[in-house]
Amino acid sequence: MKLRTTQFLSTNGKMILSWVIAVSGALPEKLSAASPVYSISKLGIKKLESPTDDPRGPIKLTVDTSHTGQISPYIYGFGAVSGASELWSADNQFSLFRLGGNRFTGYNWENNMSHAGSDWRYQNDLYLCSNLNPIVTMKDCSNPGGVVSGFAKQVFGVNGSGPTASILVTIPIIGYVAYKATDGDVCAPANQLKDGNCKNRDYLKTHFRISRTKTAEKPTTNPNLSDEYVNQNEFIKWIFESFPDKKRGDSQIFFSLDNEVALWGTTHNRIRPGGDFCQHNPSYSEILKRNIDYGSMVKEIRQDALVFGPVDYGWYSMTSLQGFGHCDGNGNVNFYEFYLKGLKKAEDEAKTKGPIVDILDFHWYSEVEPKQGVRITHKDAPDSLEYHQARIDATRTLWDPTFVEDTWIAKKDLGGKAIRLIPRMRETIEKWNPGMGLAITEYNYGGENQISGAIAQADILGIFGREGVFAASYWPLSSNSSYIYGAFRMFRNFDGKRSRFGDTGLASATSSPTRTSIYASIDPINPKNLVLVVLNKTKDPLTVDLSMKGTTQTFKSAEIYKLDKSSPLPGLLKKTPFSDLKNLSIPGFTIYTIRITP
Repeated sequence: MKLRTTQFLSTNGKMILSWVIAVSGALPEKLSAASPVYSISKLGIKKLESPTDDPRGPIKLTVDTSHTGQISPYIYGFGAVSGASELWSADNQFSLFRLGGNRFTGYNWENNMSHAGSDWRYQNDLYLCSNLNPIVTMKDCSNPGGVVSGFAKQVFGVNGSGPTASILVTIPIIGYVAYKATDGDVCAPANQLKDGNCKNRDYLKTHFRISRTKTAEKPTTNPNLSDEYVNQNEFIKWIFESFPDKKRGDSQIFFSLDNEVALWGTTHNRIRPGGDFCQHNPSYSEILKRNIDYGSMVKEIRQDALVFGPVDYGWYSMTSLQGFGHCDGNGNVNFYEFYLKGLKKAEDEAKTKGPIVDILDFHWYSEVEPKQGVRITHKDAPDSLEYHQARIDATRTLWDPTFVEDTWIAKKDLGGKAIRLIPRMRETIEKWNPGMGLAITEYNYGGENQISGAIAQADILGIFGREGVFAASYWPLSSNSSYIYGAFRMFRNFDGKRSRFGDTGLASATSSPTRTSIYASIDPINPKNLVLVVLNKTKDPLTVDLSMKGTTQTFKSAEIYKLDKSSPLPGLLKKTPFSDLKNLSIPGFTIYTIRITP
């Protein structure tokens, strides 16, 4: 058997992905927890041909142990949106926390001030220090980098509590960051406003500081708080010195180049003032240049650090940067084509040891509206069968070439074709800048306190692993995300003892992908065991017939854990002989996590 030994180094010089993949020859029948070595662009699991569906009999589920693939450990991420105890419970076992969102576009690491933009009165304040309390405290914020410091200590387990995970930190690249607090709009008084823009720009000098990639002098981690500049290279240097490799163990530090850049002209129009449309909003060339400049700066400090960009908010931004292509004469060019080709050209010309931007990063909020004007993601979406089923079906947009959702994207922009989002984006990368990874660092499908939200979320986690996503981070839109936490636990802590779905995936298939989903892996604790996640995506009970291929190993028993509408917490349903999985009944709208043992 020939082996590809492509390796990818982490930010601490260790292997992020210490895996080897067979490129020819048959895989051994004996299962092993030693997973293959893949580059970040080669993640994912081979798809099996679906078994023939027999409407009169049970749904056929197949697991083929002869086809393995690597699942990134960073797809089980969550946005650090508050300091709520239920978010930070170690029982969730999130693998990645993202420190991002609109507030971080204008975050000043020197004094921890941030700009609210259109989210709240266009004011500058210390909101991040209070909103993340008790993870971040005002005491933290009395020092440079306090928001990041309090957050990172919790995530890395440095303070002796909470999870041990990796972090994705946002680097502001817009050009200005908040400096002085205001009680309301930085553009005051209100009569200064005209057409939503501020006529008097003096506030940029008094209430903001110029944010730049680096200082001309030697960078310091004790910045001058009274000068007119905030240097982002000093921010990166401070992070690595505050949390050196030996202090983090296997936890990684990744970097995101700002947040939803196509919306700057709306969310942050005090930082990007101007009545002229193309002054107010960024062009293709500007975003590309800022990504190259800031990505290169990060690589100068740590060549092996992973950089995510351009962090688009959704389809319109991904394809046309919100229609701003005409601002630099690129109106007829797909934004990602322009961006990826530009990155590759810059990397080739710089002759760097690696890429400038490693991960293509975007956000995805489902546009599905069963009733006009009320999307499935809305916090007040109806608790109805129509919305439950629409939410669960919508996950097929992430991969399914046969599923054409009823949205403007599929019907109008794609002319009635399937979105198949993740395969489409991976093909885009392969065409214009091969080798990049893929991340979806904000997403939401609604139903956060409903069983349909849990089923959709569990399906999404399985899809991310199978389709080769490198990193993902959920962004809650509701104050009650209990069923989302439950879905994560079905993959990350299904028995309450940290047992989890493995990083080595197995090929699997269902004869009815509209009604069921199945995801399979090798148990990361005991490689003789398998861990499966099986979903009944309908309101009615179903019977399934599980069969194994590719191994002579004999399995004897199974533990079945369930999540259903009765509780957002996983629970042990039963221990049963393996033979019972040949005729297994699954109630409607239910998730099973099944540990199979010899």
